[in-house]
Amino acid sequence: MPSRPDVSILLPVHNGVEYTEACLRSIYPTVSLESQQVDGAPPAEILIYDDRSTDGTAQLLERERDRVRTIRGNDRGSFAINTNRLAAEARGDYLVMLNNDTLVRPGWLEGMLAVARAHPDAGIVGNLHVFPERPESISPGE
Repeated sequence: MPSRPDVSILLPVHNGVEYTEACLRSIYPTVSLESQQVDGAPPAEILIYDDRSTDGTAQLLERERDRVRTIRGNDRGSFAINTNRLAAEARGDYLVMLNNDTLVRPGWLEGMLAVARAHPDAGIVGNLHVFPERPESISPGE
Protein backbone atom coordinates (compact mmCIF):
# COMPACT_ATOMS: atom_id res chain seq x y z
CA MET A 1 0.00 0.00 0.00
CA PRO A 2 1.30 3.49 -0.75
CA SER A 3 2.41 5.55 2.22
CA ARG A 4 -0.54 7.85 1.64
CA PRO A 5 -3.95 6.13 1.32
CA ASP A 6 -6.53 7.33 -1.18
CA VAL A 7 -9.17 7.52 1.53
CA SER A 8 -9.39 8.22 5.24
CA ILE A 9 -12.57 6.79 6.73
CA LEU A 10 -13.52 8.85 9.79
CA LEU A 11 -15.70 7.15 12.37
CA PRO A 12 -16.55 8.99 15.60
CA VAL A 13 -18.08 6.64 18.18
CA HIS A 14 -19.63 6.79 21.61
CA ASN A 15 -20.80 3.40 22.90
CA GLY A 16 -22.78 1.18 20.56
CA VAL A 17 -19.99 -1.39 20.36
CA GLU A 18 -22.25 -3.79 18.42
CA TYR A 19 -22.88 -1.12 15.77
CA THR A 20 -19.20 -0.21 15.53
CA GLU A 21 -18.18 -3.84 15.14
CA ALA A 22 -20.79 -4.47 12.43
CA CYS A 23 -19.73 -1.27 10.64
CA LEU A 24 -16.07 -2.29 10.66
CA ARG A 25 -16.91 -5.82 9.46
CA SER A 26 -18.78 -4.32 6.52
CA ILE A 27 -15.90 -1.95 5.64
CA TYR A 28 -12.96 -4.40 5.82
CA PRO A 29 -13.73 -6.41 2.65
CA THR A 30 -14.25 -3.21 0.62
CA VAL A 31 -10.92 -1.45 1.18
CA SER A 32 -7.22 -2.25 1.17
CA LEU A 33 -5.65 -1.53 4.53
CA GLU A 34 -1.94 -1.64 5.29
CA SER A 35 -2.53 -4.86 7.26
CA GLN A 36 -4.97 -6.40 4.78
CA GLN A 37 -4.81 -6.05 1.00
CA VAL A 38 -8.03 -6.56 -0.96
CA ASP A 39 -7.60 -6.89 -4.73
CA GLY A 40 -9.04 -3.94 -6.63
CA ALA A 41 -10.15 -2.10 -3.48
CA PRO A 42 -9.04 1.47 -2.85
CA PRO A 43 -6.20 2.00 -0.36
CA ALA A 44 -7.70 3.36 2.83
CA GLU A 45 -7.15 3.97 6.50
CA ILE A 46 -9.81 3.84 9.20
CA LEU A 47 -9.64 6.38 12.01
CA ILE A 48 -11.93 6.12 15.03
CA TYR A 49 -12.50 8.77 17.65
CA ASP A 50 -13.72 7.04 20.82
CA ASP A 51 -15.75 9.66 22.65
CA ARG A 52 -15.45 8.31 26.21
CA SER A 53 -17.35 5.09 25.54
CA THR A 54 -18.38 3.15 28.63
CA ASP A 55 -19.34 -0.15 27.00
CA GLY A 56 -17.00 -2.63 25.29
CA THR A 57 -15.89 -0.18 22.60
CA ALA A 58 -12.37 0.26 24.02
CA GLN A 59 -11.83 -3.51 24.05
CA LEU A 60 -13.08 -3.84 20.46
CA LEU A 61 -10.77 -1.08 19.27
CA GLU A 62 -7.84 -2.67 21.06
CA ARG A 63 -8.54 -5.95 19.24
CA GLU A 64 -8.76 -4.06 15.93
CA ARG A 65 -5.62 -1.96 16.49
CA ASP A 66 -3.87 -3.51 13.47
CA ARG A 67 -6.65 -2.30 11.17
CA VAL A 68 -7.83 0.96 12.73
CA ARG A 69 -6.15 3.97 14.24
CA THR A 70 -7.93 5.07 17.42
CA ILE A 71 -7.91 8.42 19.14
CA ARG A 72 -9.46 8.43 22.58
CA GLY A 73 -11.10 11.63 23.75
CA ASN A 74 -10.98 13.05 27.24
CA ASP A 75 -14.20 14.99 26.87
CA ARG A 76 -17.51 14.53 25.10
CA GLY A 77 -17.91 16.21 21.75
CA SER A 78 -20.36 16.22 18.89
CA PHE A 79 -20.18 14.27 15.64
CA ALA A 80 -18.83 17.38 13.90
CA ILE A 81 -16.23 18.19 16.54
CA ASN A 82 -14.99 14.61 16.70
CA THR A 83 -14.92 14.27 12.92
CA ASN A 84 -12.80 17.41 12.74
CA ARG A 85 -10.45 15.90 15.31
CA LEU A 86 -10.10 12.84 13.09
CA ALA A 87 -9.68 14.92 9.94
CA ALA A 88 -6.68 16.63 11.53
CA GLU A 89 -5.01 13.19 11.80
CA ALA A 90 -6.08 11.86 8.39
CA ARG A 91 -3.53 11.03 5.69
CA GLY A 92 -5.91 10.26 2.82
CA ASP A 93 -6.59 12.36 -0.24
CA TYR A 94 -10.32 11.99 0.40
CA LEU A 95 -12.20 12.02 3.71
CA VAL A 96 -15.22 9.77 4.22
CA MET A 97 -17.39 10.45 7.27
CA LEU A 98 -19.51 7.60 8.60
CA ASN A 99 -21.75 6.99 11.56
CA ASN A 100 -20.93 3.82 13.47
CA ASP A 101 -24.33 2.31 12.60
CA THR A 102 -23.52 2.39 8.87
CA LEU A 103 -23.26 -0.87 6.96
CA VAL A 104 -21.60 -0.47 3.58
CA ARG A 105 -22.05 -2.65 0.51
CA PRO A 106 -19.47 -3.84 -2.00
CA GLY A 107 -18.58 -1.05 -4.42
CA TRP A 108 -19.82 1.72 -2.11
CA LEU A 109 -16.54 3.58 -2.07
CA GLU A 110 -15.52 3.16 -5.70
CA GLY A 111 -18.68 4.93 -6.87
CA MET A 112 -18.11 7.95 -4.67
CA LEU A 113 -14.42 8.11 -5.62
CA ALA A 114 -15.31 7.96 -9.33
CA VAL A 115 -17.64 10.95 -8.95
CA ALA A 116 -15.10 12.89 -6.86
CA ARG A 117 -12.34 12.26 -9.42
CA ALA A 118 -14.60 13.16 -12.35
CA HIS A 119 -15.55 16.44 -10.65
CA PRO A 120 -12.41 17.70 -8.87
CA ASP A 121 -14.10 21.05 -8.22
CA ALA A 122 -16.78 19.37 -6.07
CA GLY A 123 -16.32 19.88 -2.35
CA ILE A 124 -18.61 17.07 -1.22
CA VAL A 125 -19.81 13.81 -2.72
CA GLY A 126 -22.75 12.14 -1.00
CA ASN A 127 -24.17 8.66 -0.93
CA LEU A 128 -27.58 7.04 -0.92
CA HIS A 129 -28.78 5.91 2.49
CA VAL A 130 -30.92 2.78 2.39
CA PHE A 131 -32.94 1.94 5.46
CA PRO A 132 -33.98 -1.75 5.48
CA GLU A 133 -37.08 -0.99 7.54
CA ARG A 134 -38.17 1.55 4.89
CA PRO A 135 -37.87 -0.06 1.42
CA GLU A 136 -39.08 3.14 -0.21
CA SER A 137 -35.82 4.80 0.91
CA ILE A 138 -34.04 3.06 -1.97
CA SER A 139 -35.53 5.48 -4.52
CA PRO A 140 -33.90 8.93 -4.44
CA GLY A 141 -36.23 11.90 -4.37
CA GLU A 142 -39.15 10.26 -2.64
